[in-house]
Amino acid sequence: MKADTKTLEKLLKKILRQERVDSAGLLDQWLGLGLPGTRVVIDTLNRRKGWENFLLWAESEPSIYESLVDLADRAGVSESGMLALKAAGIAGKEGETPRSQSLWVLQTVRSGAREDWPRAFELIRDDQDLLEGSVSLLEMEETPEVADFLTALLNVRLPGHQDQLIRKALYRLKQKGIQTRETPRVIPFSLLRERKEIFYYSQNISPFWNTLLYLRGTFGGYGELFVIEFEEGSHFKIVDQKGDVPVNQKVVQLMASALEDEMKKSGAPVRFVRISPPHARYFLQKSFELLPQEAVQGFRRYMGEGESQYPLADMNPAELLDDYAAEELFDSEDFYLWVLPKEQVQEVFQRLKDAENPVIILPDHQLEIKKKEVMSHELQRLFDERTRRIWALALEKAAFFLKESDAEHAGIAVGFARLLLDLTVAPEAIPFIWSLLEISLRIYSAEKEEQEEQNKSSLIMTPDEFERSLREP
Repeated sequence: MKADTKTLEKLLKKILRQERVDSAGLLDQWLGLGLPGTRVVIDTLNRRKGWENFLLWAESEPSIYESLVDLADRAGVSESGMLALKAAGIAGKEGETPRSQSLWVLQTVRSGAREDWPRAFELIRDDQDLLEGSVSLLEMEETPEVADFLTALLNVRLPGHQDQLIRKALYRLKQKGIQTRETPRVIPFSLLRERKEIFYYSQNISPFWNTLLYLRGTFGGYGELFVIEFEEGSHFKIVDQKGDVPVNQKVVQLMASALEDEMKKSGAPVRFVRISPPHARYFLQKSFELLPQEAVQGFRRYMGEGESQYPLADMNPAELLDDYAAEELFDSEDFYLWVLPKEQVQEVFQRLKDAENPVIILPDHQLEIKKKEVMSHELQRLFDERTRRIWALALEKAAFFLKESDAEHAGIAVGFARLLLDLTVAPEAIPFIWSLLEISLRIYSAEKEEQEEQNKSSLIMTPDEFERSLREP
């Protein structure tokens, strides 16, 4: 008898009804059809939940056993089928097989992980048997999510025979009252192999320090995940790099959460925010311009070119950027660590101290004028063009992180950032710079006084203190 799928399906149904079937006749139909015959066996046993009954029948039919071993790793074998095969001593291969791939597609749809759909599309589109096996498993789920997935799969522009297979599956689901809920937003197949980037930035609680998580790969594929620490203008280091990472937002999000917990335990609470690639590339480009080129050139080549977009174009700066606005900014908890580098503050502190102890004693008002002149000179010295760009970038990042949660302080920050970038405005005319210096000096002075108090209470004298004690009566 010539092998055909309908005859094979009828024989399988007889076995499941516990009717007598000649095993040689079944095997002739199965092997005569080749791979389509295996697909009929798997689909029929899946739909009729007949794996256990079929395997009980096969126990007394040794000629069937070898074909079952080959079938165990085929795409579309259901979870219950896999368990029944294992119970019958047919475990299948370990590792990735067409069976495990089709079960992964099923789990992807079950879990609602739509960001993994492009990878699933690419996987099953290129393998007809895997496509048929996956559709067989999905149809058994009978959920709207399955209907959504299959509808989205049609948008990938499948070949005619594959398109027909999907439409038939959707029709059968519709007959059971299951329809797609909406037309899902999907990525066209033409984009599946293009580059995908995911960026997570840490909020710059300390003005210059940043941690960046960067995942790059292909849509639906795997890529490399970088953990990068850098200090604006001076330091850039890749502290961790992992390969073969699924290009999936959840992977990076989990990494960001773990880093947040780690930093919180160390007393430096920080949050990570996902940033769109064009906005992230804007910030990175600005950072790269200010960092030592030998430190960043390798990573810049790896990233390649990409769209860059100013992330604060939709923001309006604060209208009044005066001393009060600057004080408002530094009173915010998001800016409590914003101070000048300690070595710079030491220099200014010493110059102010020298001004307070001149050879000729000055009246108070003249002394204040002198101190103002010293501070104005120091601001011009410290805030050259490069330093202004570094602080402007820090303020832009702060504004970006705050624009949704604290629009007022974000507006102040972006306003002062634009003032810093306007080189026609002198440093001493920018209230942000004055407040930054005054706060830095106040903190340094308090720390210095505290240290001097601790030294006084210590039993161990410094050489200077010992010499002074000898002169005391």
